[in-house]
Amino acid sequence: MLVAIVWIIIRARNRNLKMKYDIIIKALENGVEIDPQKFLMPTDMNAGRLRRGCIESGVGLLIATFGVILFRIDPYMIMISKYLPENSTRASFFIICLTIVIGVVLMVVGAANILGYVVIRKRNRN
Repeated sequence: MLVAIVWIIIRARNRNLKMKYDIIIKALENGVEIDPQKFLMPTDMNAGRLRRGCIESGVGLLIATFGVILFRIDPYMIMISKYLPENSTRASFFIICLTIVIGVVLMVVGAANILGYVVIRKRNRN
């Protein structure tokens, strides 16, 4: 899944670059003057990907840790569940599992952004 996310990110970037090059070629063929600053990529765009990846991974780790802590506390909730309505324990278990899944998904997306940063940085060096 991580490889697919990185592939999609790089594919979208390459597609955008190809569209920009096509626009430049068409403009040059028609004799239109081009402002080169419009078509240059910002140099810190990749740094934004690194920052976003670190933040997403950190938030995902916090959410998943919170879900695991709730999962560990849940047996004590089951002991007092005889005083609660019947569906409340099932709902609390669902919410705990959902919290863990959301945290893991955020960590994977953040890791994909960090991996995309590393791949693009290595590509730019060459």
